[in-house]
Amino acid sequence: MEAAKERCIVIRDGDGVVRVSSAQYLKAVFSPLIAELVAVLRGIRLALDMGLIPVQVETYSLNTVDLVLNGTSPPSDIGTIIGDISVLLASCPTGSVLFVPRQANGVAHRLTKMTVSTSFEGLWVESFPPCVEKLVLEDSPG
Repeated sequence: MEAAKERCIVIRDGDGVVRVSSAQYLKAVFSPLIAELVAVLRGIRLALDMGLIPVQVETYSLNTVDLVLNGTSPPSDIGTIIGDISVLLASCPTGSVLFVPRQANGVAHRLTKMTVSTSFEGLWVESFPPCVEKLVLEDSPG
């Protein structure tokens, strides 16, 4: 059975300024957990590619955080993705994955809602889509 999955990423620098935002709508046959793990992996890769170190991933998926922090999983798609995340995090010693409530991650949540309702997609470097501008401004320091 094919299901729609969305991946939304917001990358901020140490000052809280949005550096990259991304929304992707996928037709795929995988679980929400795999979708979240892939989003974490993609976010870490984007941050490292842009030189945004240290990397601190915030997700409202406690299961994702537990799996990544535990670092072990039986051989499976999930185990492979967790292994890839662990390798990337090991390349930046201060990298971390943290749980935050959904309300504390409003910009990514809004992008997800837009992606679900409209199949909205994009990658914005040094910017963000207009649909989340108000949230970004409310959530930014200063």
